[in-house]
Amino acid sequence: MVWSLLHRGKQLNNPVHPGGVLRADFMRLMNLSAYAVAKAIGAAPIAISQICRGRRSVRAEMALKLGRLFSVLPELWMGIQADFDLETARVHCGKRIERDVRPLTVMSTLRTTP
Repeated sequence: MVWSLLHRGKQLNNPVHPGGVLRADFMRLMNLSAYAVAKAIGAAPIAISQICRGRRSVRAEMALKLGRLFSVLPELWMGIQADFDLETARVHCGKRIERDVRPLTVMSTLRTTP
């Protein structure tokens, strides 16, 4: 379920948004609408809809609610979101960061320590 979608996304170097997991691996399998999920967790239907479309991030409170609703750890949702954010940043600015930021060496770190 969740593993297959995440694994497939990593193989294609295509970050998987938690909304895709929510929609494909939870809502579709349980035949739930965004409205039904929103009503069950006390959220606005537009919030769930935007998460499902990848237009809104899953924040801590939402992760707690989704975790409780689907009997999974909230860390699942936070982890998927963190992976998505990191991969998106890597795609958009990874090369620039590699070019502009030089790693510290042990010797330069020791020299700057008072």
